[in-house]
Amino acid sequence: KITPLLLERRPSKAPPDAELYADMTMMVNERGRTKGVKITERTVSAKFSRWARSRLSYTRFRPAMAEGAPVAKSVQLRQPFTVVSEIDDDRPFAASATENKD
Repeated sequence: KITPLLLERRPSKAPPDAELYADMTMMVNERGRTKGVKITERTVSAKFSRWARSRLSYTRFRPAMAEGAPVAKSVQLRQPFTVVSEIDDDRPFAASATENKD
C-alpha cells in the first residue's frame, strides 16, 4: 500500500471531490533500485508530481523474481495525495498539538 503524500491545500484546478494522484512508470532493476521514473498522468500540479517522482527515485523495492533470481521489471504506480484539512480528525496522529492535557 502506498502512503499518501500530504498537501497543505487542494489544488485550485481540482474539483472538491476529485481524487488527487500522480501515475508513474519506472523500471525496478535487479537490486531493487528505480530507473527512468516517468509521470504518465496527474491530477496535481507539476510541482507536486515532480516531488513524488523524486521520492520514488530514492525508494528501494523488492525486485521481481524469475527462476529464483532477481530480474528487472517495468512497474506502474499511482501515488495518492491527501489534503491535510481533509484528514479524518478521529485518527490518533491527527490530534492537535495545542490540545490541553490535564
